[in-house]
Amino acid sequence: MTYIDSAKKRGRRRKSTWNLILLPITISLVGAFYRSFFIINELLHTFIYAEESFEIDDSHTIGPILASIAPLFAALPLGMLLGNLVVRQIPPARRALDAEAHGHPGTGYTQSQRAIFKLAVILVPVSFGVAMLGILMPWV
Repeated sequence: MTYIDSAKKRGRRRKSTWNLILLPITISLVGAFYRSFFIINELLHTFIYAEESFEIDDSHTIGPILASIAPLFAALPLGMLLGNLVVRQIPPARRALDAEAHGHPGTGYTQSQRAIFKLAVILVPVSFGVAMLGILMPWV
């Protein structure tokens, strides 16, 4: 079974309306993490290079692209982890989502969080490292 077929099968069994609340919460959290990381990167770069602005269009190097795109890859797993946790705190949502996962190995809350955490352990430090390279580069 291909990944696409497996995703379609998972989608067909997810009938709870609580799945609809998970997406906007997660997207909002990913956005909040990204914006926070972006602001921190901007502050770090302007601290190091006070005479430069944090604008991509003024640059002739790849630094601002690295400093502004890399944090998104760190924000994704963190937002997903926290989004799952927030929705899990709503008792009716927890019951409905646990019932959907029942009988489908690897799709429960704990297994999903563990898989996202494993991704985050790799992706977050690498993303911060790439962003730091962009921050440390002169942009003009």
